[in-house]
Amino acid sequence: MQEAALVGWHQRYSQLHRGSFAGEVQTLSLPGISITRERVNLAVAQEIASPLGCAVFVASLSNSAEWRVNAARRGTDVISLYRGGTEVTAVAPDHSDVLIVTVEAQQLGVAAEDIPPVRYCFGSAQTEATKQWLSSLLAIYGRNEAPPELDALLPGLVLDRLHAMLQHFLLSDDTALRPRAAYALYRQALRLMEDQHREPLSVSDMAQELGVPATSLREAFTETIGITPSAWLRQHRLHGARRDLNSANGSVSEIAMKWGFWHLGRFSAYYAERFGHTPSDALRARSRL
Repeated sequence: MQEAALVGWHQRYSQLHRGSFAGEVQTLSLPGISITRERVNLAVAQEIASPLGCAVFVASLSNSAEWRVNAARRGTDVISLYRGGTEVTAVAPDHSDVLIVTVEAQQLGVAAEDIPPVRYCFGSAQTEATKQWLSSLLAIYGRNEAPPELDALLPGLVLDRLHAMLQHFLLSDDTALRPRAAYALYRQALRLMEDQHREPLSVSDMAQELGVPATSLREAFTETIGITPSAWLRQHRLHGARRDLNSANGSVSEIAMKWGFWHLGRFSAYYAERFGHTPSDALRARSRL
């Protein structure tokens, strides 16, 4: 699955638009460095935490619609820096195409704690050139066209570029992505769902548990991931059922009831509308593995 494509990362995807999901991940691994290009056809909300002890650079390779990171809107001309282990909520638009570079902080000559948790900057001529160079490396190695002598030189060349990019972030104006009230409330709602994932909650239940008006909860979700909490609750349950259908034992009806869908016909219709295939199709695909 796409969620497991980045080794050492914690990722949880939620498909925001209807249709059959298609994703592609291409990775070039070097000592202490990972260069990845990820393409996804549909908009997804992603709960992400990268490996501890690393610096992570993220840049869009497409001119698709803007992203959202921790409830803040970001254009495709923005490059992001994350400290490994920082929890981030990112919403990628349809047809996203993103470059992700993970590097051990010690290779950059800095302590991990000195890397900002989340920071962004607008691309410059230098960062744009680095982004295109890194994506070209993925293409060359993907086609097995890299000359043998490049293997020994490449880690040092990549580190030089990444060190320059890190300095660009550290020396730029303060562009740390500060927590927003909407994002903080959204994260509280997620934790509540994780604590009570076996008991389907309503929006009013969540608002009451969190001690906030339902309108505030609605604003928190729409600002952070672009959908209402009621839509998110159904998607959360559908995605939980999908993961179980793909990996766990149990019949369609057992999995549907586990996730709070008591009418099997409606569950099948909701599932097919969201993912482009029926729960029975998913179960048959699992049995063929």
